[in-house]
Amino acid sequence: MATPAQPNYGNIEQDIRQGLLEQEGHVQENSKLLDDALAAVNQALSVSHGDTSARSDAAANRLKAVILYYKGIAERLNARLYRIEGEQWRGDLVELAAQAAEARAAATQEAEQGIDRRVEELRAEAARVEAALAEDRTALTSLDERIHDIEGRLAQAKGVVEKTRLALDALRAEGVNLADPTGADAFAKRFEETDAVYRAAASETQALEYGGLPEARLQPPGDFLNGRFVEGGATTGVTSEFGLTHYRDERAVLTARVSGREAEWHSLRDDITHLDASKTALRDAQRRGEEKLRTLAESASKTYAELNRVDSEAFAVEDRAIQFLDQSAKASQAAAQAADDRVSQASAATRDLTPESKERSAFNMRSRDGWMGAHIAAQEADARLAIASIEYDRFRSYAADADVLGKITEYFTLAEVDVEAERIKAEDAKNAGIESVTGAMTVLERAHTRAERHWTIAAQAAEATYFLAMFGREDYVPEAIEAYRKAVSGRESEAFAKPFVARLNRIEGK
Repeated sequence: MATPAQPNYGNIEQDIRQGLLEQEGHVQENSKLLDDALAAVNQALSVSHGDTSARSDAAANRLKAVILYYKGIAERLNARLYRIEGEQWRGDLVELAAQAAEARAAATQEAEQGIDRRVEELRAEAARVEAALAEDRTALTSLDERIHDIEGRLAQAKGVVEKTRLALDALRAEGVNLADPTGADAFAKRFEETDAVYRAAASETQALEYGGLPEARLQPPGDFLNGRFVEGGATTGVTSEFGLTHYRDERAVLTARVSGREAEWHSLRDDITHLDASKTALRDAQRRGEEKLRTLAESASKTYAELNRVDSEAFAVEDRAIQFLDQSAKASQAAAQAADDRVSQASAATRDLTPESKERSAFNMRSRDGWMGAHIAAQEADARLAIASIEYDRFRSYAADADVLGKITEYFTLAEVDVEAERIKAEDAKNAGIESVTGAMTVLERAHTRAERHWTIAAQAAEATYFLAMFGREDYVPEAIEAYRKAVSGRESEAFAKPFVARLNRIEGK
């Protein structure tokens, strides 16, 4: 059987670490090269001879602008790393706010008062049921005693009935003593006496078992079909006595009621016990919520300190980037002015020449180089748009800080937190960014005509327009889309136009 292949990826972690170190080395090397190049350009610009100075040299100033631009972009990238780290701390604050909302809900819930009220109601109901149950049990005991008494009397009466019935049967079997002249009378007397006892016992048995009307008399007597029971001469208010059957039925009803009340009482006690347990659990949850809030407050304070640190470090690096980019813009401005001055000087030198002399003049071609100053001016616009992008990063960060801190301060008091100050900083960054954009647009408007409406400058203008939309002026989005479309029209498949096509697709959501 073949041995399975074991992939060997090497030491990936070490490779990544080595790659990062090498990248850092390249960055430092590039930074040093830019510094050396800037020093060389500044040295060249400082050269002068007599009345001639290199300070206004277009090529040197343009090169200086490029160097300063890339130094500013490098610092901007470094600042972006801090801003990304800030997003992580900001996300942690959002999570802490969510946890704090949950903890506060547990710590401040007011259900305990409702539980107390309900427990009080249930206890009052349980006391009422318990009192009613005691009454029913007393009634049941009294009823059991009555039933026991009636059962005893009924058994005794039934015994008499049975005994006299046997006696009557014996008398019937014995018959009349015919040898005794008085035998018939004696027999009749004994039979009547025994029968009277039997009937009285049977009547008592009937009354004890099924109840009766002890004081009433049938009128007319013996008329069981049409007669009516009368007591004291009246047929109403007749005294009645209940028998064993009634009391046994009453006992069954009372027993069922006692069982129902017992079940109800136990259910009420269970509910009270459950609510007491819920109250205890609620208090525990409140205590845990309060403890959680204290812990979260400490975490929020530390997290905000880190966010504040990162924001400060980002701001400092961004300031350096803005300084380099502003110097780049000014150097481009100087270079563009120098280029324009050369064109103006060349035009002045050839203004009075004949066409033939003008064609032979060395200044003739230079007088047609107005496009150079326009393209150099476009570099100034690049620098100002880069400054706008930094201000946009600040605007987004401070606006996000204001939102997050607004949420977190609902639950915690954090030292040195001023939500309104963050909103002001965001507004200041927005205004500064718009100012940089409008400055770039002014430069591009002038350069566009002088550069014979070159499409790259139109694309730069489209980018500047979209910056306004990014700063909240959404009404500029259609204008930016239209400007991008015109700039790349007919060039959509060209490699040099792909960055602009990609930007257009992103704006359009494709």
